[in-house]
Amino acid sequence: PCPCGSGRRYRECHGAIDTSRSPTAPRTTAAATYRPRGSDWDGIDPAERARLAELMDTALARQASNDQSGAARIYRDVLAIAPDTHDALHMLAVAQWGLGNLDEASRLMERAFSQRDPYPAIVTNRETLQRARAHQARVDAERRAEAALPDLLARLTSRANTDRGYTAAADEPLHLIVGTGDP
Repeated sequence: PCPCGSGRRYRECHGAIDTSRSPTAPRTTAAATYRPRGSDWDGIDPAERARLAELMDTALARQASNDQSGAARIYRDVLAIAPDTHDALHMLAVAQWGLGNLDEASRLMERAFSQRDPYPAIVTNRETLQRARAHQARVDAERRAEAALPDLLARLTSRANTDRGYTAAADEPLHLIVGTGDP
């Protein structure tokens, strides 16, 4: 089911791609289909709600056409007026993830996750994002280690270390023992 609470399937609601118009074109013939589930827009007048719904529809269409930065700008516009819009937080997190901003995506995802009871889409996105961040941390640690290794070897084999009792013949191999813990 669509997380907007419409009762329709996601692909028939917010997951549907309207090919009759470009993602940036405003809706002129039909009212926006997005409706927040819960109290996300309580206290916002009906005209502003309609405008926010159009913004959400446009952002979702941009995201579906892989315009992550355009979608992110629109989600931020929605959040500037209605900062507790769960779907805008969740989908902005997905857009930030697509742009490679994993830390920002994680912060937004956690904020969205804390606002509502978990549902399959957000649970899956959160878990996958956590795995992506862990992978990125391992890759970053490997890059740092690879960059530092030549300097470390030079320091270990330098003449200055002979004064500390670290002597090795020129043809003697140098053995390094390093930890294997999580980076």
